[in-house]
Amino acid sequence: EMALLLPEGHRLARKRALAAADLDGEDLLVTEQGCAYRGLVERALGERGVRPRWALESGSVASLREAVRQRLGLAVIPRLAATPAPEGTVLRRIADLVIALPVGLVTRSGSAPGPPALVALVEEFRRAFRKS
Repeated sequence: EMALLLPEGHRLARKRALAAADLDGEDLLVTEQGCAYRGLVERALGERGVRPRWALESGSVASLREAVRQRLGLAVIPRLAATPAPEGTVLRRIADLVIALPVGLVTRSGSAPGPPALVALVEEFRRAFRKS
């Protein structure tokens, strides 16, 4: 699920309940063209008539987090990638805008469990998604 990361002092940071329309005209920091996250965000906002200013584009979610911390704009990024919110920022859900990418893992029935690192990764995924 995607969420909105914004600087602590931003006017929208004081609101607990945000709507997609709140992003109209805001400086939005986004992932690069072709990224699935970016496509979902653009489509979802466009369907609601929301027109943010595309202020910064980056291939790295970590750089978007830092750009928000430096008060360059707001970013709609995966909630798990922004939890906990970096110092100086707040993370908010957008109540009327649920954007999520399905994640799946395919294994062969009856196959060997795989190397220990893969087993640990799969278990970590299971723990993370149970909390979501």
